[in-house]
Amino acid sequence: MNSGRTQVDAGRRVERSRETAEAAREGAPAPLPTIHLVTLFKVKGGSQERTLQLAATLRGSATVHVWSSTRVADCYRDAGVRRIVPALGRFPRGGTIVFVGTSPIGVWVRASFPRRVILIHNTLNVATLQKRLRRLHGWPLPATELVFCSRKVARSTRMTGVVHLSPIDLERFRPATRPAGAQFTVGRLSRDSAIKFGPGDAALFRALGAEGIRVRLMGATCLARSLAGAPNVELLAVGAEDPADFLRSLDCFVYRTADEWPEPYGRVVAEAMASGLPVVCHRAGGYAEELVEDGRSGFVFDDDAQAAERIRLLRDDPALRARVGAEARSRIERLYGPEELERVRAFYAGPAPARRE
Repeated sequence: MNSGRTQVDAGRRVERSRETAEAAREGAPAPLPTIHLVTLFKVKGGSQERTLQLAATLRGSATVHVWSSTRVADCYRDAGVRRIVPALGRFPRGGTIVFVGTSPIGVWVRASFPRRVILIHNTLNVATLQKRLRRLHGWPLPATELVFCSRKVARSTRMTGVVHLSPIDLERFRPATRPAGAQFTVGRLSRDSAIKFGPGDAALFRALGAEGIRVRLMGATCLARSLAGAPNVELLAVGAEDPADFLRSLDCFVYRTADEWPEPYGRVVAEAMASGLPVVCHRAGGYAEELVEDGRSGFVFDDDAQAAERIRLLRDDPALRARVGAEARSRIERLYGPEELERVRAFYAGPAPARRE
């Protein structure tokens, strides 16, 4: 047993008991717990969006602060994100510290004296997780708690933790009625990186465009060379349009990633389904298990031919398109309903679990 860690834990328990007792004597409610959410805000991506939406979910149940371990990108300038600068004494102190994604774990954590430390693990890289845990376990800190972004990721680690799907704003990503007679449009959005696309995606998009299907891809300038001159194909940079507005310009959402980078969860798939879009997604992603009920709330494919077949089926059958899109929205509403949100709030705002000796 680490005596330094025991002393730190005992000191925190005494301080919390004193604060609660004083509040009770004065007839005031116990103070809200403090939660610090830490991630890299240098780019726009799933971890960053998850962090901001988690902050919105927890506010009211806790005092929430959002931190970046690096310079904050311009696109998050107005999001209320604080930059960690240990040399100036700017870092989370006390409360619960939640590391989202692969944010670096600096030595400032040793001076933060948190009551809980939580890691949200959202990749299939187990070696990185093990390295981060060894770093935390080497310091006098509370036992690290793990949150996984999907059951697929949880199984890959063979470690104990809980699964929380990345929260999304159901009001922001709401369905909209497409204009009558609008050209059937397929699309997707993601980080602008080759690993976010499957090996046959460029050929698939080119073939769909040649058939008269409009293809809109946001975060796909990395495909500019392979799709040069392709008819009906539009490539957009990341952030060229608001993601919710972009999704409402589509009739179908198609998604897969490179074979060497299977999607751990796929937040963008949940956003598309919340927008009332039928989704056509590769079986390898975590979303195939967590979100998409094949043939009901979307379609799962194994190869390029199946993907094209399902997209054509949706193009040619507006009633099917409407039915699957409505079920997709209903599925997301069930997964992100009040009971689930309350479960998430209770986990982060609750007490630390009992320590095992």
